[in-house]
Amino acid sequence: MSRYANRRRRSVTICVGDYVWVRTDHVCMPQHLTRKLAPKFMGPYRVLRAINAVAFEVELPDTCSIHNVFHASQLKLHVAGSTS
Repeated sequence: MSRYANRRRRSVTICVGDYVWVRTDHVCMPQHLTRKLAPKFMGPYRVLRAINAVAFEVELPDTCSIHNVFHASQLKLHVAGSTS
């Protein structure tokens, strides 16, 4: 079963100081944005520290009222020169 479960998983190589995009699936967006038209990612934000192999603390702006520790599956590495 692990072979089938690991088929879609990706290896994550996020280091402290990297910039990442944060998924907005579980983030409350403003009321005027519908879920369908809302952005899929927000950021990029800098990684402050690695809690463990799959949890990372991200430097969010003061206007965000969400917790700043995210699972690696909720992060996408920022590539310089790309928009998202």
